[in-house]
Parts: sequence; C-alpha cells; structure tokens
Amino acid sequence: RLPVEVMYAVPVIIVSLVLTILFDSRVSLFATLTLAFLGSLMLRFDFLFTFATVFAGALGIFSVRDIKNRGQFFVSAGLVFLGYVFVLVGDWLITATTTDQLLWDVLLVGINAVLLLLAMPLLWVFERAFDITTDLTLLELSDTNRPLLKELSLRAPGTFNHVLQVANLAEAAADAIGANALLTRVGALYHDIGKMVKPEYFVENQRPGQNPHDHLKPRMSALIIASHVKEGLEIGRKYRLPKVVLDFIPMHHGTTRIEYFYRKALEQAGEGDPPVLESEFRYPGPKPNTKETSILMLADSVEAASRTLANPTHKRLESLIDMIIRARLDDGQLEDSELTFRDLTIIKQTFLSMLMAIYHVRVKYPGQEKTQDEEGTTKKETQGEDEGASERATSSEENRPEAETKKGEEGPKAA
Repeated sequence: RLPVEVMYAVPVIIVSLVLTILFDSRVSLFATLTLAFLGSLMLRFDFLFTFATVFAGALGIFSVRDIKNRGQFFVSAGLVFLGYVFVLVGDWLITATTTDQLLWDVLLVGINAVLLLLAMPLLWVFERAFDITTDLTLLELSDTNRPLLKELSLRAPGTFNHVLQVANLAEAAADAIGANALLTRVGALYHDIGKMVKPEYFVENQRPGQNPHDHLKPRMSALIIASHVKEGLEIGRKYRLPKVVLDFIPMHHGTTRIEYFYRKALEQAGEGDPPVLESEFRYPGPKPNTKETSILMLADSVEAASRTLANPTHKRLESLIDMIIRARLDDGQLEDSELTFRDLTIIKQTFLSMLMAIYHVRVKYPGQEKTQDEEGTTKKETQGEDEGASERATSSEENRPEAETKKGEEGPKAA
C-alpha cells in the first residue's frame, strides 16, 4: 500500500479536467468521486485524501466548464493547488500536524499541480485518436485570422463578407433554440471555402457588368456552381478541419436544385435536343441531419435572398423568410433534421430581428436630405434590380428559386 504522501503527488484531477472538456461536468464529477474513493481504499480509507481530492477536483471541474483558451489550464492548475492547500492547512490546524509535514505535503501538491498541465497534450491526443472536437478546438477555428479564413478574405472578399453575416444569423438562431451555437458559427465560417477556387463565378465577388455565366451553357454554369461543395471538402481536408465542421460544407445546400439554370435549360431546349435531367441541376447532398446544419442551410438562403430586396422592410423580410423556409420544407430538405415546428418559428423570429437590425434606417445629415432623396432613390432602385437579377442569374450559393425571390420582392408590395 502506498503512503499518503506519495498519493498527493499523483495528478488525479487531470482526469477531471479532460473529462469536463470532452464530455461535461457531471461525468467528470462522477469520475472524480470514483477516483477519490479508490485512492482512499488504497490508503486504508484515508478521509483527508478523499476530501482533499473531491474538493480540489470540484474546483478544477468548474474552472474549465467554460474554457476559452488553452492558457486557462494554468489557472485551473493554480485553483487545484489552492484547493489542496486549503484542506491541508485546515487539517494542520485541527489535528496539530507538524509544520514540516505540512510543508512536505504542500510541495507534493505543487508537483501535482504542475503535472496537471499535461492535460493540454493529453487532450490533443484524445481529440486526434477518437475524432472528438472540443469547444477549445472550435474556438480556435472561429478566429478569422486563421490562414484559411485569411485566404478566403483575400481571394473571395464578397464570399468572406457573406459567411460572416451568415455566421451571425446562424449563431443567433442556434442559441435561441438551444442548439450548439459555437459549432454552428464555425460551420458557417467555413461552409463556402470552396468558392476560393472560382470566385468570379459567384455573384458576391462579381463587378457590375461582369458575369462569366453569360457565355456558358446552363449545364456548365450549374456544374461550376455545384463544384464549390466538392472543392470546399478538398480544401477542408487539406487544412485538417474536423469532420463535424466538414459536414456543414455539403449539407448547407443539401440536394436542392439550382433553380435558375434548370429553368434556363428548359427554356433553351429545342425539339431535337436531349431531355433536360433535373438530377444534373441538383447539389450532391447529403441533406442536413442535425439542427446546426439545418440552421445553416436556412441562414445561408435567407441572408443571400435578403440582399436582392431593394427596400427591405419588415413585411418584405418576413414574407421572404417564410417563403424560403416553406420551400425547403416542401422540397424535403429538412426531413432528416431534428428541427421541430416550434424551432422553425423561433428561427424565423430570430432571422427577422437580426435582418431588421442589419437593414436599419440611418439618419441623414443636414443638407443631404434633398440630394440623397433625389439621387439615392433612383440609385437604390437601379442597384436593387441589378443585384437581384445578377443574384438569380448566377444562382449563387443559396440556389434559391427565382420564383421565390420575385415573390419576396413583389409579395410585400401587394400587401
């Protein structure tokens, strides 16, 4: 049987820290109690060791519940050390233990605290070995200064701005329904990385009057639009993105149809031409199968469609959001997801409030009212029509049906 002094140097709490990050605090607290009682059994039921381990373990668990960076492990080690010292000093005051013994125990506890820093590399090993993605990894991936996101911002600045807006919408919706908001945000940041390969074929990266789709056949345009999913997966694997993040790339489109080019192909098909196959104008999928990926699909479509509205009022945005969600339901894109009708209602309300905040009205400066009223009205109408036409003409990343966009613009006017 081991002497009690040696047991104080064993970093039992390292298990508590790792399990808290990998799973949750309840699993970790149960494991801490189990290890404390096992250690007590090895020491002939030593109460002091058991109580000190449980107390220090509880401090360690709650110190990493909302861990934001790996440097927080140093804080956890310090708290665990203070927890042990607090119990040992209390025992020293009550039982009149010698000062030399107390100092020796504190030294061993200090060694214990230093060994707790091994939780950092140990956590990395578990993540790689068992394909686990912790909140720490997601927080690191959410940094927009990471090389992949920096490259996206340089090669496809319009797409980068789009993913930032989508990330804000999706994160707010996920938080509102109790889904994993951090995972949703990270998935949104990386869902369109495939557009870096051919950024000029997507409307958010185009300049007025420059649309390469004007010189291509509908099938070729649809193929290029859909290829950003496959290319995004290849780039994601190259940068070793976790699987839970990679899933957002194909699922944010599901198996939706690239509507504009499909209709254009039908219009251009002659009598002697081969039949237009709908399967050639659909994304490969799969359909979203979690709340987080489903939220991204909706946020992605809503954000892009809202940009086509010349005058995004409350009624127009509400009508547009309802229409897009209804279209995804009718197309069966959400049949594998875990979203309920109550969740969809909350998501609609969240999207609407977020978009109203984005498209808020700004107060004009004195002396600018007349000139901006005369020039701005004409400019807004022209740009709104041009952007809407260009958005539909390229059937951009959200591939929303052209009919849906038109209804979103015309429906509120009729109302």
